[in-house]
Amino acid sequence: MSEYTIDVVKSDVTALGKNVMKIRKYIRDHQAQLQQFSTSVLNQALRDVIPLWMMLKRKYGVLSVRAGGKTE
Repeated sequence: MSEYTIDVVKSDVTALGKNVMKIRKYIRDHQAQLQQFSTSVLNQALRDVIPLWMMLKRKYGVLSVRAGGKTE
């Protein structure tokens, strides 16, 4: 199994474009691998990749995409 790094996450999400449904599915399907990164590190890495109004949040250990980022 290859090493799962923040660069892999960034390239995978970049390949999805700015499609919110696909990004949410990716986050849900890769919960176990994404647990190794802090939420702030993921948000910083994906800042330019996901739409501006979206950000990753962790609640009760579950990572999800929520509205709450910048709008401009």
